[in-house]
Amino acid sequence: MPLALAASDDAWETAQARHDVALAACFEKYDASDASTCIGTVVATCDADHDQPGTTLAIADCHLAEAAGWERLMNAEFDKVLAQAQNGDDYYRQHGENWTGAEAALRAAQDAWDAFRVAQCGYAYAHWGSGSMRVIASAACQRDMFAERAMALSAFAEE
Repeated sequence: MPLALAASDDAWETAQARHDVALAACFEKYDASDASTCIGTVVATCDADHDQPGTTLAIADCHLAEAAGWERLMNAEFDKVLAQAQNGDDYYRQHGENWTGAEAALRAAQDAWDAFRVAQCGYAYAHWGSGSMRVIASAACQRDMFAERAMALSAFAEE
Protein backbone atom coordinates (compact mmCIF):
# COMPACT_ATOMS: atom_id res chain seq x y z
CA MET A 1 0.00 0.00 0.00
CA PRO A 2 1.55 3.31 -1.02
CA LEU A 3 2.15 5.94 1.61
CA ALA A 4 0.38 8.55 -0.52
CA LEU A 5 -2.22 7.77 -3.11
CA ALA A 6 -1.32 8.06 -6.76
CA ALA A 7 -3.65 9.97 -9.09
CA SER A 8 -6.09 7.09 -8.64
CA ASP A 9 -5.91 3.72 -6.99
CA ASP A 10 -6.58 2.08 -10.37
CA ALA A 11 -3.77 4.01 -12.04
CA TRP A 12 -1.36 3.09 -9.25
CA GLU A 13 -2.36 -0.59 -9.41
CA THR A 14 -1.98 -0.59 -13.21
CA ALA A 15 1.47 0.94 -12.86
CA GLN A 16 2.36 -1.59 -10.12
CA ALA A 17 1.34 -4.46 -12.39
CA ARG A 18 3.47 -3.02 -15.22
CA HIS A 19 6.43 -2.64 -12.87
CA ASP A 20 5.97 -6.19 -11.54
CA VAL A 21 6.14 -7.56 -15.09
CA ALA A 22 9.35 -5.61 -15.78
CA LEU A 23 10.92 -6.74 -12.52
CA ALA A 24 9.97 -10.39 -13.05
CA ALA A 25 11.32 -10.28 -16.61
CA CYS A 26 14.61 -8.87 -15.36
CA PHE A 27 14.82 -11.46 -12.59
CA GLU A 28 14.15 -14.33 -15.02
CA LYS A 29 16.83 -13.03 -17.38
CA TYR A 30 19.63 -13.46 -14.87
CA ASP A 31 20.72 -16.30 -12.64
CA ALA A 32 20.79 -15.68 -8.91
CA SER A 33 24.33 -14.33 -8.95
CA ASP A 34 23.55 -11.65 -11.56
CA ALA A 35 20.01 -10.63 -10.59
CA SER A 36 21.30 -7.80 -8.40
CA THR A 37 21.33 -5.69 -11.57
CA CYS A 38 17.52 -5.76 -11.30
CA ILE A 39 17.48 -3.89 -7.98
CA GLY A 40 16.18 -0.42 -8.70
CA THR A 41 14.25 -1.46 -11.82
CA VAL A 42 10.94 -0.14 -10.47
CA VAL A 43 12.32 2.85 -8.57
CA ALA A 44 14.00 4.12 -11.74
CA THR A 45 10.69 4.45 -13.61
CA CYS A 46 8.05 4.68 -10.90
CA ASP A 47 8.20 8.36 -9.99
CA ALA A 48 6.37 9.40 -13.17
CA ASP A 49 3.40 7.25 -12.13
CA HIS A 50 2.99 9.03 -8.82
CA ASP A 51 0.68 11.99 -8.25
CA GLN A 52 3.45 13.74 -6.25
CA PRO A 53 6.57 13.03 -8.35
CA GLY A 54 9.91 13.95 -6.83
CA THR A 55 8.64 14.11 -3.26
CA THR A 56 9.82 12.10 -0.29
CA LEU A 57 6.52 10.22 -0.30
CA ALA A 58 6.78 9.41 -4.01
CA ILE A 59 10.33 8.14 -3.60
CA ALA A 60 9.33 6.02 -0.59
CA ASP A 61 6.22 4.73 -2.39
CA CYS A 62 8.35 3.70 -5.35
CA HIS A 63 10.77 1.83 -3.11
CA LEU A 64 7.83 0.14 -1.38
CA ALA A 65 6.28 -0.73 -4.75
CA GLU A 66 9.52 -2.40 -5.78
CA ALA A 67 9.82 -4.07 -2.37
CA ALA A 68 6.36 -5.57 -2.92
CA GLY A 69 7.48 -6.92 -6.29
CA TRP A 70 10.61 -8.43 -4.79
CA GLU A 71 8.54 -9.91 -1.96
CA ARG A 72 6.33 -11.67 -4.51
CA LEU A 73 9.42 -13.00 -6.30
CA MET A 74 10.90 -14.08 -2.96
CA ASN A 75 7.72 -15.95 -2.07
CA ALA A 76 7.72 -17.73 -5.43
CA GLU A 77 11.37 -18.77 -4.92
CA PHE A 78 10.59 -19.86 -1.36
CA ASP A 79 7.79 -22.09 -2.68
CA LYS A 80 10.21 -23.71 -5.16
CA VAL A 81 12.83 -24.36 -2.48
CA LEU A 82 10.17 -25.57 -0.04
CA ALA A 83 8.94 -28.11 -2.60
CA GLN A 84 12.52 -29.31 -3.07
CA ALA A 85 12.98 -29.61 0.69
CA GLN A 86 9.73 -31.52 1.07
CA ASN A 87 10.68 -33.85 -1.79
CA GLY A 88 14.07 -34.45 -0.19
CA ASP A 89 12.51 -35.18 3.17
CA ASP A 90 10.01 -37.56 1.52
CA TYR A 91 12.84 -39.33 -0.31
CA TYR A 92 14.79 -39.91 2.89
CA ARG A 93 11.67 -40.99 4.74
CA GLN A 94 10.77 -43.49 1.99
CA HIS A 95 14.27 -44.94 2.06
CA GLY A 96 14.38 -45.43 5.79
CA GLU A 97 16.77 -42.58 6.44
CA ASN A 98 16.54 -40.76 9.72
CA TRP A 99 16.99 -37.30 8.24
CA THR A 100 13.87 -35.38 7.33
CA GLY A 101 14.84 -31.91 8.50
CA ALA A 102 15.16 -29.85 5.31
CA GLU A 103 11.65 -28.42 5.40
CA ALA A 104 11.86 -27.51 9.09
CA ALA A 105 15.30 -25.97 8.60
CA LEU A 106 14.11 -23.88 5.65
CA ARG A 107 11.07 -22.63 7.55
CA ALA A 108 13.24 -21.76 10.56
CA ALA A 109 15.70 -19.91 8.32
CA GLN A 110 12.89 -17.95 6.67
CA ASP A 111 11.36 -17.02 10.03
CA ALA A 112 14.76 -15.89 11.33
CA TRP A 113 15.42 -13.91 8.16
CA ASP A 114 12.04 -12.20 8.44
CA ALA A 115 12.71 -11.20 12.04
CA PHE A 116 16.10 -9.83 10.97
CA ARG A 117 14.50 -7.89 8.08
CA VAL A 118 11.99 -6.26 10.41
CA ALA A 119 14.71 -5.33 12.91
CA GLN A 120 17.19 -4.14 10.26
CA CYS A 121 14.69 -1.94 8.45
CA GLY A 122 13.41 -0.68 11.79
CA TYR A 123 16.94 0.43 12.53
CA ALA A 124 17.24 2.05 9.08
CA TYR A 125 14.15 4.08 9.99
CA ALA A 126 15.31 4.93 13.52
CA HIS A 127 18.83 5.84 12.37
CA TRP A 128 17.52 8.99 10.69
CA GLY A 129 15.72 10.27 13.79
CA SER A 130 12.78 12.47 12.95
CA GLY A 131 13.99 13.43 9.47
CA SER A 132 12.03 12.60 6.34
CA MET A 133 14.95 10.53 5.05
CA ARG A 134 13.94 7.81 7.51
CA VAL A 135 10.91 6.97 5.38
CA ILE A 136 13.03 6.50 2.26
CA ALA A 137 15.76 4.62 4.13
CA SER A 138 13.29 2.15 5.60
CA ALA A 139 11.54 1.63 2.26
CA ALA A 140 14.87 1.13 0.46
CA CYS A 141 15.89 -1.34 3.15
CA GLN A 142 12.72 -3.35 2.54
CA ARG A 143 13.41 -3.37 -1.20
CA ASP A 144 17.02 -4.44 -0.82
CA MET A 145 16.34 -7.13 1.75
CA PHE A 146 13.50 -8.73 -0.21
CA ALA A 147 15.65 -8.63 -3.36
CA GLU A 148 18.65 -10.21 -1.63
CA ARG A 149 16.49 -12.95 -0.10
CA ALA A 150 14.82 -13.67 -3.45
CA MET A 151 18.27 -14.10 -5.00
CA ALA A 152 19.50 -16.30 -2.15
CA LEU A 153 16.47 -18.56 -2.41
CA SER A 154 16.81 -18.63 -6.19
CA ALA A 155 20.37 -19.92 -5.78
CA PHE A 156 19.03 -22.84 -3.74
CA ALA A 157 16.30 -23.48 -6.32
CA GLU A 158 18.93 -23.60 -9.08
CA GLU A 159 20.96 -26.31 -7.32
